[in-house]
Amino acid sequence: MLRFGEVHITRCEFRYSGCWRNSGLSFAHVKKRRNLADGELEVVALACIPCHNKLELMKEAEMEKCVRYVIAQRVLQPRKVGV
Repeated sequence: MLRFGEVHITRCEFRYSGCWRNSGLSFAHVKKRRNLADGELEVVALACIPCHNKLELMKEAEMEKCVRYVIAQRVLQPRKVGV
C-alpha cells in the first residue's frame, strides 16, 4: 500500500472533464490489472470514478503513458509501506 495522504495526494490526479475531484477515488494502475508485471501493482495514480473509467477505455499503451505522466509530474512521491 502506498501512503498518498503523507504527500498530500488526496484528490484525483487526472482532472479530466467530469472529474469528481475528491470523491470516489481509487488507484489507476499503469496497465490493465491482468497484464501487470511483477513490481507494477504499486505503480498507480489516484483517480476518481469518471477519470478512471476514461482511462479504462483507452488502449493499454495510452493508459500507461497517461498514468506514468501523472506520476512523473508529482513534486513528492508516496512511499511504499515498509520502506
